[in-house]
Amino acid sequence: MIINLTPHQICIYDENNNLITKIAPSGAEARVSETRARVGEIENIPVFAVSYGDITGLPAPDGNVYIVSAKVRSTCKRGDVHSPGELLRDKKGRVIGCIGLTQ
Repeated sequence: MIINLTPHQICIYDENNNLITKIAPSGAEARVSETRARVGEIENIPVFAVSYGDITGLPAPDGNVYIVSAKVRSTCKRGDVHSPGELLRDKKGRVIGCIGLTQ
């Protein structure tokens, strides 16, 4: 089973832009904590260093596949955790889905 742990419906397309499936949000969300520290400024624009910490809302591996944000996926590095693939946009530049998933 594929479980969507984002707050958005995920519309997944193939490489030819054919819709494969739509996966509704599960109601649960996986998140990663973030710590920001100001490290300087460039032309009066503050610059921050960011580090990521604990992940919440992600179940232990249980045979399911989980769709999460790219930030959560890159932080946890588990084989059952994926994020939306390359974004697919309409003619106005709005995101309408993704091409596959990213592991």
